[in-house]
Amino acid sequence: MKGFWDTKTNNWDYVGYTAMYNQVYDALKSVNPRIQVGGPYLILEGSGTQLGDPTQQVPILPRDWQVLDYWLQHKHGADFICLDRTAKADHDPLTYPPDQMLAFTGWLQSIAEQIRARTKLPIWWSESRFDSGPWNYQAAGLASMMLHELKGGSAVTLSWQPQGVASDKYGGNWQALWSDTRLTGGGQPFPYYWAFRAFHQDFGPGTKLYRATSSSPDVEVLASASHILLINKRDGTTVVKLNGSPVSLAPYQVRVLNQ
Repeated sequence: MKGFWDTKTNNWDYVGYTAMYNQVYDALKSVNPRIQVGGPYLILEGSGTQLGDPTQQVPILPRDWQVLDYWLQHKHGADFICLDRTAKADHDPLTYPPDQMLAFTGWLQSIAEQIRARTKLPIWWSESRFDSGPWNYQAAGLASMMLHELKGGSAVTLSWQPQGVASDKYGGNWQALWSDTRLTGGGQPFPYYWAFRAFHQDFGPGTKLYRATSSSPDVEVLASASHILLINKRDGTTVVKLNGSPVSLAPYQVRVLNQ
């Protein structure tokens, strides 16, 4: 899709893309019908702040739906639909405080639910990124995005470049899972590693989710038969009552408890 931007229409050339996609789909399936093929890897727009500029409107924008609806109607077939999304829109020029950025993560669930109303194809997040910040803040943001992807019915989320680059911001903690192994003492897990591991091991495919609610949007919860995941989206220690028992959460902590 990224090579199909049309400056005349100020949108993706979804007709040209779909024609290319169908050729690739037919060719791959002719080799082996079991090859998994999907698209369109669309970057979804809109931060949801409703400030007037299109980049701040509620996802999914009308021109996004033009792309998705055309592809869904004219594709020869697909095994999944894949999407690209940051916590806020990539082209939104505004800077938001940490609490607002963390509030944006809920859009991932809304987007997934809207997509599922259009198609039963499994939803793959080819990219779902959170504006990086110090240590636990980033882990809380990325964990919250995965929580809402999962609750929205998404099937797959991909993590790019799991190894950090020491020269990048925050010592390589730039949405990576572990520190730069090219340096002595590298390969140490960043806070996001533990959240990613929890979703993979404790809430993986086929895990039945149980109803769990929080009285505050700043504390999010996910529950299975064997584990409870808590996310503190506050920049301060928070004590919550879990089934009547107090549990202390450090600032921006992602914590998994056994049931």
